[in-house]
Amino acid sequence: MIFSISRLFGAIFLILAVSSCGMLGPKFKKPCPNISCVWDIGDSEKLNQDPGRDCQWWKILDDPLLNDLVAIGYNQNLTLQTAGIRVMEARAILGIAVGELYPQEQLLGADFTTFRASPPTPDRYFNELSVGFDAVWELDLWGKYRRGVQAAGSNLVASIASYDDVMVAIIAEVSRTYVLIRSFEERILLATKNASIQARVVELTRILFEGGTESELDTLQAASVLHNTEALIPRLETSLNQAINALSVLLNIPSLTLREILDRPGTIPTAPPEIAIGLPAELLRRRPDIRQAEYQALAQCALIGIAESELYPSFSLIGSIGWTGTDAGTATIGNLFNSNNYRYDFGPSIRWNLFNYGRLKNQVRVEDARYEELLTDYQNTVINAVGEVQDAAIAYVKSHEETESLRKSVEAAERSLEISIEQYIEGLATYQRVLDTTRTLTNQQDQYVQAATDIITNLIAVYKALGGGWETRCTREFIPRPVKYRMKCRTDWGHLLDCHDEVKAGCHSITSPIRAPDW
Repeated sequence: MIFSISRLFGAIFLILAVSSCGMLGPKFKKPCPNISCVWDIGDSEKLNQDPGRDCQWWKILDDPLLNDLVAIGYNQNLTLQTAGIRVMEARAILGIAVGELYPQEQLLGADFTTFRASPPTPDRYFNELSVGFDAVWELDLWGKYRRGVQAAGSNLVASIASYDDVMVAIIAEVSRTYVLIRSFEERILLATKNASIQARVVELTRILFEGGTESELDTLQAASVLHNTEALIPRLETSLNQAINALSVLLNIPSLTLREILDRPGTIPTAPPEIAIGLPAELLRRRPDIRQAEYQALAQCALIGIAESELYPSFSLIGSIGWTGTDAGTATIGNLFNSNNYRYDFGPSIRWNLFNYGRLKNQVRVEDARYEELLTDYQNTVINAVGEVQDAAIAYVKSHEETESLRKSVEAAERSLEISIEQYIEGLATYQRVLDTTRTLTNQQDQYVQAATDIITNLIAVYKALGGGWETRCTREFIPRPVKYRMKCRTDWGHLLDCHDEVKAGCHSITSPIRAPDW
């Protein structure tokens, strides 16, 4: 008996030693995207290719209200909260995968049965009670469960990268919408000012018409220009209200509350003299969507190994221990734990899907095809990221040039209007010249404000394309405290809702991003 048990345990230890030797499936190889060493954006004093370190890039706009709005968006945006909850879900899934490394079935059971036997059994009525513990442990001989842990760990990191990507988008959209609000306010002020000037011109033409020096046509044309400018104001006010409503959704606050916040004096933010955009290679570490694509491919690589393990036999250790007692005859259930009622059984088990190789091999092929798809998606994500940065950077530089030309045009139009009105009063010019300069000034001023707005929105697009802003989560948690409290009250989450190391990973340097479990 002792000899057989020793042989069994020897076999068990041998299987455990073999099971830790290796894992099936390919080793992940990060693809090398075909990107250039420098940006294709030309030379500009507005851009430099020094490493970008503006983690909180919106603060370079020097607008305290914008800083407050970004903080509100970070704490209250519902889309970002959903992404944070997905991180908690991924943590729990990783816990499930780790648990598969240990005995997969651990059952404690008890049965109580009443029997009625057929005659001539002496004891026709008796009871039976059994208590026992069963366990089944499928050994990870081919690395199936370890690959499962790697896949779950990579998916956890991918979910964090997805959270970062949402954060980048939210910060950029809050900033862009705020700039649009200030732009619409500025355009409404200009339209109102121009309407006031045009109203005085209407009054002037009316006086001249009544004096008999000019025709009624001048008055009608002046009134037409005035009403056209006045019609622009409601359109701009509609756009302003729509922008405020959009920002209230982003911040998850009532629009009336937001209007009170925006009631502070403010103008369109001013861009800094230059911005640092770094090098294309830095996008591989800075852009959250690139990291997400990488870790999704890494997780899929592990699934190939899991599929391959199904081609080989699985080895399990099965054991059961328990007590069974009955009150039939002279026995009593009260002596359940008597040594005579003790029973156990254990031993190895093997299972092998011998006649399903077509299905199993094709499943491996499916996982491999999905892996290749994700590798291609990764390279496509990198190429698109480079294109987005270059598009935004070129637009930023060109919007400066456009704005400077429009500024000069506005100055010339303002002076032209003054001269044309003076000449019209003195009878040296027709009203057509006043009409043309009035229209030109109104259009040029509105275009100038829009161009000045484009500078900032293109600046925001540059930092969004660079993946700036996600580093701000290094000292924060993925979900707000009220949400965490609600989840803890509803379910025992243990320590999964607490701040983990991956929250701080990669926050202080873009050269040390979050890492998945080692391969």
